[in-house]
Amino acid sequence: MKRFSKILSIGLSALMLLSGSSVLAGAATSKNIVKFVSCSDSNCKTVQNILKQLKNCKTCDLTSLIKSGGYCPDGNCSTKMPVKKAAKQTSKSTTVKPKASEFNDEYEAEVIRLVNAERAKNGLSALSKDSGAVNVARVRAKEIATSFSHTRPDGRSCFTAASDLGVAYKTAGENIAYGYATPAQVVNGWMNSEGHSKNILSASYSKIGVGCYSSNGVLYWSQFFIG
Repeated sequence: MKRFSKILSIGLSALMLLSGSSVLAGAATSKNIVKFVSCSDSNCKTVQNILKQLKNCKTCDLTSLIKSGGYCPDGNCSTKMPVKKAAKQTSKSTTVKPKASEFNDEYEAEVIRLVNAERAKNGLSALSKDSGAVNVARVRAKEIATSFSHTRPDGRSCFTAASDLGVAYKTAGENIAYGYATPAQVVNGWMNSEGHSKNILSASYSKIGVGCYSSNGVLYWSQFFIG
């Protein structure tokens, strides 16, 4: 029975990623400002006095106040109600460092050796194994067993796995594949694809991480390149 296999590749600049995700990465804050609308009574001299009177007021028409957007503690004064907005909740990453026991480290090391052999043929320097890139690649290898795409199962870009794990880079690229039984087969498959070989032979990258994850007898492969 012929084994089915598939590969995908992607690469991008860190600057491009940051410019596209700055809203997600940061939180905007705003200050609530109390504005005086009018004050026609001598008792309305300070915000503190207005609020003090409001606390003691038992006959205020709250419905009218809500509609007008202000307070009227003595019938003559009004001010915009300071609204306290709830702090924006940012979802915490659920990405965790993968367990080494779930992956085939011998196959991963062989992929790196084969990649560097291909780079040497093209006059390029060898990529060094990077622990951060390995963690990203392993996270992605496990994720593509669920959803074979450069989009993660939660809908985010594959590159968010790096930011989730605190892996910094200027440029990055990803190659993924499944159904290849050996390191030689998967590297050969990548090298015979223009997009994948472009990542492997890119002079922009200096480090690499590889993930090899097995699920239901199928191997899922991921390469994560950083520069």
